[in-house]
Amino acid sequence: MLCPRSSSDSREEKLEMLQKWVNMDVPAIAMATAKEAASSAQARRTRGQLAEQTWEEMQKQEAEEAKKWVRRPCSDLLFRTLQQPQPTKAKIAPAKNCLAVVAQIAKYGQVKDTDDNSLSIRELKKRSREDAGQTTSSVVRPQPRVSKSNILAEVVKFSNLSTGDAQPSTAEMKRKVRFSKEELTAQSPETSGLPKLMRTVQVEESVKFAGETLTVTRQLLPGTAEERQFLLSQKRRQSAKLGGKFAALDNLLGTGKDKVLNTVEKSDLDWQRHQQEAGLQDLSRDPQAGYIERSEFLRRANLRASEAIRDAARAAARKVQMAQAEVARVQKHRDRVLSEGRQEVGIWSSFGVQDVRRSFWNAWQSGKDFAAQCTFYNVLFAVGARDESLYIMIFRLVMQYVVNLTLGLIGAFCYFLYNMYLLIVSYGSSVLSGVAFFLLATVAGLSMLTTYLGGMYAVVAGGGAMIIQQAARHAALEMSKQDALQQIDDKPVKKQVVQRRCPV
Repeated sequence: MLCPRSSSDSREEKLEMLQKWVNMDVPAIAMATAKEAASSAQARRTRGQLAEQTWEEMQKQEAEEAKKWVRRPCSDLLFRTLQQPQPTKAKIAPAKNCLAVVAQIAKYGQVKDTDDNSLSIRELKKRSREDAGQTTSSVVRPQPRVSKSNILAEVVKFSNLSTGDAQPSTAEMKRKVRFSKEELTAQSPETSGLPKLMRTVQVEESVKFAGETLTVTRQLLPGTAEERQFLLSQKRRQSAKLGGKFAALDNLLGTGKDKVLNTVEKSDLDWQRHQQEAGLQDLSRDPQAGYIERSEFLRRANLRASEAIRDAARAAARKVQMAQAEVARVQKHRDRVLSEGRQEVGIWSSFGVQDVRRSFWNAWQSGKDFAAQCTFYNVLFAVGARDESLYIMIFRLVMQYVVNLTLGLIGAFCYFLYNMYLLIVSYGSSVLSGVAFFLLATVAGLSMLTTYLGGMYAVVAGGGAMIIQQAARHAALEMSKQDALQQIDDKPVKKQVVQRRCPV
């Protein structure tokens, strides 16, 4: 067996070996360092080779030193004991009955007052060898049969009785045990009237309420209809998942799906959970207390719901206010940056003219949309006579559109003038320059407006004149037809004379 060397010896040997390796490799390392200036690649290669050689030499020298170790027994007794294989303990056969266990306890219960510290090392070693020899023995001797009287005698011997008292007999000990049981029962009368607790089964099932899946824990009594129904539902659900015989029917009927709770069932479950958490299991004995507790529970539930709604509304309002403040800040920053850029170029630049033109056409389109919307409502609520022709109805709708378009374009032009004033101010032009540009843009807008409205009026007037002419012609034709019919009605009708003949 190898004895482990001390840490100081190994440390000194390693230091000596390291000093030898350093003294041996100094010239080689110096030469490699000198060559490194000429060729860096060659120097790195040489340094790597030298490191490999040094490492191989270190391994060889360590192996040679290990071969020189002396195999001598270790002087440490504890180390040698730990190195030895531990003997397997023999299995002790279990006692046949409780009496044998009591006999063994009474037999080996007495402990000798011996001080193990006073023993010598030789005696301790001898005792440990004897214990090891006893545990390695595979033969277990059977325990002798012990009578009840001997067991009771051994138990009384190590009981709390004083040494002066006589040992009681078996009948007296049995009587004491019986009387002590009756005394314990009489001392606790409140537990005698309580009903026996029945074993309950705790089950968990998944239910749905308001679109959310909840896990409900219930206590079921064994053998009840609720337990049988729960077991049957679990069996059908598992069969539906595994594709059993009635899987298609279960999927059609929704047996494998989670149960959907209504408001009343959810309130009942919440009340039961509150009873379990608050320890309110005896409310059924006091109806008034149960009513008060339920009322208080409902009041707290309503209060929590109102507080949750109020907190959610406040949080949403705070978010809206923060978003509005952020939008206002960004809009203000944008307007400031845009105003600074506009002041650099001026209103007479291409950017200013383009902005004014875009503003004019946007206002123009808004006026046309206003006219179209008003005309749509006029057509929707229009009421006409039965004798009106199609031309008259179309002409009236066209005139309404013209009127609406005129009002819309005039209002849009006024809005354009106001928007143009804001643009001139944002571009930072001088008073004379701004007034000149405003007058020029106003004249251009008025010319466009009058030209458009004049052309529209001309087209409408020409179309109206043509429609009126066609209506006059149609009326003249109607009058001529009526005159001709009246003349035909005024002419006398000549009566034809019918000659009578004799029937014979």
